[in-house]
Amino acid sequence: MRAWIASAVLTVSLVAVGPTSARADDEDLSPWRLELDAAYGVSSVDFFTVGAVVSDLCPPDACATMATPTGFDASMARATAGLGFGVVTLEASVAAPIEGTSAAYIPWTLGLRLDTSWTDLIAVFFRFAYVGRWGAIPGEGGRAGIGLLLRLVQEIVLYGEASADVTTVSEEMRAQGALFSYASFLGGGARFSFSP
Repeated sequence: MRAWIASAVLTVSLVAVGPTSARADDEDLSPWRLELDAAYGVSSVDFFTVGAVVSDLCPPDACATMATPTGFDASMARATAGLGFGVVTLEASVAAPIEGTSAAYIPWTLGLRLDTSWTDLIAVFFRFAYVGRWGAIPGEGGRAGIGLLLRLVQEIVLYGEASADVTTVSEEMRAQGALFSYASFLGGGARFSFSP
């Protein structure tokens, strides 16, 4: 009988103390952190084109021989660095194709990530960024994305993400009939954080 009473008291004590301890652990965490992020995924790049060429950007004879730009799909690797405080993180990233295209297509971003929680096991996040492109498809524009993360420990997160962006194109591409470029990204990655 005493053993049952002792077990009951211990169980009640653990239930009562457990949540308090978890909150204390959360309070001990610093909201400031430096993040390093590596991701891999598939990107689809295409152009919004018009039937008529913008003739004032090139001589008519030259425009007549130009082909309308075509899109491509590529496997991309992306590296991101961020500085975060709580659920808000400032980020900078750069990506490059691994396979799928031989074009020098290098998008980079500067932006903001908002997490629904910076301590929960599972959380949703949103990314908003200015995006620029170097190489074969120069331009600039905006990107928006949404993702789901799984926090293995406070310092290590696995996630999946879907995003889309729209950017301007060069005068040469506008002369070929492209008004702007748009792209999507679907992939996943791992994020490592370092707190003071």
